[in-house]
Amino acid sequence: MTDVRVPNGSHIRLGRVEGDLVADGEVTVDPESESGVVVTGTVRLDGSATINASLECGALRVRRGTTRVRGSLLSHGEVEAEKATVVVEKEFTATRVDVDKRLEVGGTVKAERIEVGGEFDARGAVTAEMVDVGGRLHVEGLLTSRDVDVGGAAELATVELEKIDVGGSVVLDHGRILHQASTGGTFEARGALEFGSIRVGGLVRLGPDSHGGVVEVGGKLNAAGNFGFSSLEIGGLGDIVGSATGDSVEIGGQLTVGGGLKLTGALEVGGRIRIGGVLEALSLEIGGQLRAQKAVVADDAEIGGSVETQEGLRARRVELSRRSEAHGPLVGDRVELGRKSQAESVFGREVEVGDDCTVREVVGDLVTLGDGARVGRVRYVKELRVGRSTQVAQPPEHVSTLPPFPL
Repeated sequence: MTDVRVPNGSHIRLGRVEGDLVADGEVTVDPESESGVVVTGTVRLDGSATINASLECGALRVRRGTTRVRGSLLSHGEVEAEKATVVVEKEFTATRVDVDKRLEVGGTVKAERIEVGGEFDARGAVTAEMVDVGGRLHVEGLLTSRDVDVGGAAELATVELEKIDVGGSVVLDHGRILHQASTGGTFEARGALEFGSIRVGGLVRLGPDSHGGVVEVGGKLNAAGNFGFSSLEIGGLGDIVGSATGDSVEIGGQLTVGGGLKLTGALEVGGRIRIGGVLEALSLEIGGQLRAQKAVVADDAEIGGSVETQEGLRARRVELSRRSEAHGPLVGDRVELGRKSQAESVFGREVEVGDDCTVREVVGDLVTLGDGARVGRVRYVKELRVGRSTQVAQPPEHVSTLPPFPL
C-alpha cells in the first residue's frame, strides 16, 4: 500500500489510493474519472477540505474546519469529525458517525450510530440504530431508528421509531413511535401518529386519528380529530375535537371532547369536562362540572360541583356532593344528594335526598327526604321517610311498581 500525503493549500487530482490519504491544512481534491475517489485506507483531514466528487474510503477522520463532499460518501468504517463540520451533498453511508459541530446531508443517510454535537440536517431518509444530537435535528425524509435523543429541537417528516427523547420541542408529520416519546417542551404531530406512550412537560398537539397507549401531559393537550389511547393524564387543559376512546382519563383542569368519550375504566376530572356526545365509563369522579349529551357509568358517579345532561346520567350509584347541582335526569340503583344540593329528576331503587335540598321530582323504591328538603313530586313503592320541616308540593304517591326509568 502507498499512502498519499497532501500539503496545505494543494489542489490535486486523485482516482484510487491503495492506503491512507492524509491532508494537512486546506485542500481541494478533484476526481480523475467520473467514478470518484476511492481510498482503501483511512482519509485523515486536518483542516477544511473540498472533495469535488463522490468518496469511498475505509474510514474518515477530520480535525477542524469543514469537509465538503460534492457527491456521495461511503465509509466502510467510522466517520469522526473533531471540532469540525461535515457536508455531504448526496448519499452518506458509514458504520458509526461522530461529528462535533454540524452534519449536513443532501441525500439518504445510513449508519449504525450517529452522534452530532451541534446540528444534524438531512434532506433524505435517515436509517440508524441510534441518533444522538446535542442541538437541532432536521430530517425531511423517513427517519427510522431504535433510539433518538435530541438536546434541543427536532423537525421531522415521517417517523418509524422505537423511542424519542427531546429536551425542547418536536414537530413531525406522521408515523409510528412504538415505545415512548418524551420532551420537556412541545410535542406536535400534524398527521396521524401511532404511539406506545407520550410524556411531555408542556404542550401536545396530535393530528386526526392518532392512537396509542399512555399519554401524560403537564400542560395542555390538543387532538385535532378522533383520538384513541389507553390512559390519558393532563395537568392543565385538554381539547379533543372528535371522539375519544380509551381506558382511563385524569384531568387536573378542564377537558373538552367534541364527540363522545368511551372509557373502559375511570374518568377523573379536577375541574370541568364538556362532552358533545355520549360519555361511557366504568366510574366517574368530577371535582367541578360535567356537561354531556348523556352519561352512562357502570359503577359509581361522584359529582363535586354540577352535572348537566340533555338525556340524563345513569350509574350504579350517583352521588352529588354538598351544594352540587344536577340538570337533567339522575338514574341509579342508589342516588344520594348532599346537603343543599339541587336536582331536577331523580330515579333510583334507593334515593336519599339530603337536608335542605331542592328537587323537582323523586321516583324510587325506598325514598328518604332530609330535614328542610323541598320536593315537587314523590313516587315510591316500598317506603318513604320524611324529615322535619320537609316540603312536598304534591301529595306523595305510593305506587305498586316504578315507572320506566330514563336511559
